[in-house]
Amino acid sequence: MTVFSVGQDMAGIRDALTRMVAVGRNPQRLLGAIGLGLESSTRERMRDGVDPDG
Repeated sequence: MTVFSVGQDMAGIRDALTRMVAVGRNPQRLLGAIGLGLESSTRERMRDGVDPDG
């Protein structure tokens, strides 16, 4: 069994882990944001006539 400790303030790590758990419980916001980004880039490529591979 491996044991480790971190000597710095753990508040930032704890906050990040808490946010990750929240995403796992309710991923709709994150997935929606990803989808909007993909939709935007697809529309731009279609408008500019650019192939997805560049």
